Amino acid sequence: MTYLIASDLDQTLIYSPAAAARGPERVSRVVEMLDGKVISLLSEDTEKGMLEVAERAVFVPTTTRTRAQYERIDLPTRSRFAIVASGGGILVDGEPDLGWAASVVARLAGASSPVAALREVFDGYRDREWLLRVRDADDVFLVAAVDADLLHADELAHVTGACDSHGWRAHHQGRKLYVLPHGLDKAAAVAHVSERLEVETGCAVDVLAAGDTLLDWPMLCVAERAWVPLGSELDRLGSSAPHVTTTREAGLAAGDEIVAGWLEHTTA
Repeated sequence: MTYLIASDLDQTLIYSPAAAARGPERVSRVVEMLDGKVISLLSEDTEKGMLEVAERAVFVPTTTRTRAQYERIDLPTRSRFAIVASGGGILVDGEPDLGWAASVVARLAGASSPVAALREVFDGYRDREWLLRVRDADDVFLVAAVDADLLHADELAHVTGACDSHGWRAHHQGRKLYVLPHGLDKAAAVAHVSERLEVETGCAVDVLAAGDTLLDWPMLCVAERAWVPLGSELDRLGSSAPHVTTTREAGLAAGDEIVAGWLEHTTA
């Protein structure tokens, strides 16, 4: 048996200082800085557990971050595989899997408008006070920075409808609005890596997963076992399944519990 552990990073294993403070205090280290500011922290216990996990499983960071954003995180171990851009890209030994990238382009072309069409949609909202800026995520999807206090439900519904008409979906998370084409999700990328490992090893692959938002849910649903942090979006929405465990604690302590769950499962 080969274990593949597909895990989201932000607010699942690594936490912003504000998010880290929502749970019990933990000894941690800084794993990401940007412009002289601390962006992400990792519990020392989570770090130790990740190093142990890497000895018995294939750990695959699976993030909505772009490749550049992912690469600025100082994780305790660099994985052979990493899934970035919410499944839009797969890195193998740090380099893009060009075959996967081509397959994503072909698959999305049949179901969604090109990203340029969505840029035009957001050009139409330039005068709205709630829209602060829009950026591309590896030319696969868009991320809009928004003023959550000004983005009212009726406006969000209008944006969601406009995106849907192009075969895209809008997902609001606090100060960010993620706009992704239908058919782009982490689950497909995890399945691709799992199939590759099965061919390479000649063994069945057991997938474990962890994540905190609706963007992670498809990936959690296809895993054998999955974990969700207490207080996360998925926890607040009541998303559940028999194979999904919600941690008892929030913040950095949730990361400790998740890694402990992986270790217990891969030891059994």
